[in-house]
Amino acid sequence: MAASVEITALAGGAVDPGLDHVAAAFRKETGHTVKIAYNLGAQGIKRMDEGEIFDVVVQPEDTLEIFFRAHGNVEDGGVSIGRVGLGVMARPAAPVPDIFSMAAFRRAILEADAILYTTATSGRYIEEMLGKMGLLEQTKAKTTRYPHGPELMERVLSGSGTELAFLPVSFIRKASRERGMVLVGPVPEEVQHYLDFIVVPSVRSTHKDVAWAFAHFCGGPGKPLLAAQGLT
Repeated sequence: MAASVEITALAGGAVDPGLDHVAAAFRKETGHTVKIAYNLGAQGIKRMDEGEIFDVVVQPEDTLEIFFRAHGNVEDGGVSIGRVGLGVMARPAAPVPDIFSMAAFRRAILEADAILYTTATSGRYIEEMLGKMGLLEQTKAKTTRYPHGPELMERVLSGSGTELAFLPVSFIRKASRERGMVLVGPVPEEVQHYLDFIVVPSVRSTHKDVAWAFAHFCGGPGKPLLAAQGLT
């Protein structure tokens, strides 16, 4: 393997901060540094299309297939590192709705003052979920979408009344530790969608051996660090 280098990773926000811990452990073991950009969404794909080099992509499998592989941005294969489900977040001291059965979850959605989710990967599945529940049109007037999790979190912190904010459970746990946000719970299993994360090098990486080593490290020694942050 090459002498110590820095590689870059383009990652979904649901694997932060677990991936930071993995990168730190990888650096300690190999000497190689991994610089991670989170939550770029479509902007990340655009930047790769325009020639910017991210050595490694860490994304949900379906997002990886539909966007990154379709654009020819990543190598074949990849390493599975775990999955995370979608959950409901509330601000500190806010009314906490009952979401622990389908009937209660449906009622909570209809009675909420606002429905909040992102335009990123997790938001796409929340929109599909509302459509399958027959609630998309009924909730449209009180729904607001934000580009990424951090913007959504800031909106929740400044909110009022009863609001349902949807994000990956791992992101909500991080927000709970750092900002006091409340993980109300995962969405009911009947309408849950799991984001299955894959790590795969970019076709343009100039350090492909290090990129593959990091991918395998994520799926091996680094996996417990990811599991500790909510990936299963």
